[in-house]
Amino acid sequence: IRSVSRLSFANGALYSYQWLFNEVQSTQLTVFKSVDTGRTWKTLSSIDASTNISYADWSPNGRYFVTAFEDGSIVCSDDSCKTLRRIPSPTTNPIKRITVDNNGRITLGRVLESTLVSTVDDGITWTSEGLERYAPPYMVAVQFLDYMADGTLYFSFWTVGPDTLSRVLRRMPN
Repeated sequence: IRSVSRLSFANGALYSYQWLFNEVQSTQLTVFKSVDTGRTWKTLSSIDASTNISYADWSPNGRYFVTAFEDGSIVCSDDSCKTLRRIPSPTTNPIKRITVDNNGRITLGRVLESTLVSTVDDGITWTSEGLERYAPPYMVAVQFLDYMADGTLYFSFWTVGPDTLSRVLRRMPN
């Protein structure tokens, strides 16, 4: 690996990805794994990508991987990144943050819609996580989104209200 885009530690291994142009000028997402604290890296899988990556994340147990792109598309894996595949997305707008839990539940923060939505069936259906219970009734921008090993979702967001700008950290029990 020449450069690291994001590191994640799960089940005694380091995971990372690269997003690069290949020799024919198409975009490629490649996922890597290291079991010796980063001294050597093994390529797990690659997939053609349509645009820049917005965010990527691994589940706490390392089995699931999910990537969001600036065009709203989503790529995921449910086999520790041996294979990557596209799933239906609820948006064509940029996705600010995306995360996945130990059971494959994918949750994303949409930029323009100010919502958190989740899928448990590989993007066939998406359900609102009820951000309105945690955020004020005006524009929010999700900044942090991550599942813990116990299934609790932590997230933070900027709020922009009538005369306010604030950052809020919340937790959504599993």
